[in-house]
Amino acid sequence: MHPTDDQLTAAALPGTPVDADVAAHLADCPDCAAEVDALRRTTARARDAMTLDAAPPPPPELWDGILARLGDDAPDGAVGTVGAPATRHRDGTPDEPPARPGRWSGRPVAVLAAVAAVAAAVALVAAVVAGPSGTPGSTPPPERVTLVATRAGVTGEVVGGAGSMHVEVTLPQPAPAGAALEVWDTGTGTPRSLGVLRPTAAGTHWVGDVPAPTTGGMPPLDVSLQPAGSGPEHSGQSLAHTP
Repeated sequence: MHPTDDQLTAAALPGTPVDADVAAHLADCPDCAAEVDALRRTTARARDAMTLDAAPPPPPELWDGILARLGDDAPDGAVGTVGAPATRHRDGTPDEPPARPGRWSGRPVAVLAAVAAVAAAVALVAAVVAGPSGTPGSTPPPERVTLVATRAGVTGEVVGGAGSMHVEVTLPQPAPAGAALEVWDTGTGTPRSLGVLRPTAAGTHWVGDVPAPTTGGMPPLDVSLQPAGSGPEHSGQSLAHTP
């Protein structure tokens, strides 16, 4: 006869003595041994999830809700974990954290269910706090695009950030006297000026920040050479553009 579900769960709980008859059965029954191993892995994953440094402790009402759902099967206190709040009795009064594994009360299946429920809640809270990037308070990485040269020797890139785009262009030789490098949004049909770049390093390196659209990502861009005295429109002399 195979051990009951409660006996197999008790054998999987860390720090819980295994009944001699159950241990002997596990030594001879690969199916039951595999089930105990699976339960041990579940418990280990739950314990690891509850000890994440980045995860804030669940609010006290979460623990109270778990105990309330377990009803008569609930242990006297929540399982003590790193970062967990003080345990509470079912009447709502706080208590000191229980001793480490080996003094859990209640049915083993109920205890394991409580561990899994708490682990899932901790993981959810951590994901909400961390945000898309996975670390608390972080922002998405900037969009970095290498410019495609339309004239020999021109190099550059655009780095899109929150609300602005940083543009850098390097020329093989200084721009003509009085000329300017201007950045255009070409995604609207007629090129729309976003701003001019400023020269550095003897006129061969040009940099500047231009406004970025609030939605839709980086638009198609073109960097033009605007000769001295040219009008407000694109001069037609493109130096580089985004892919």
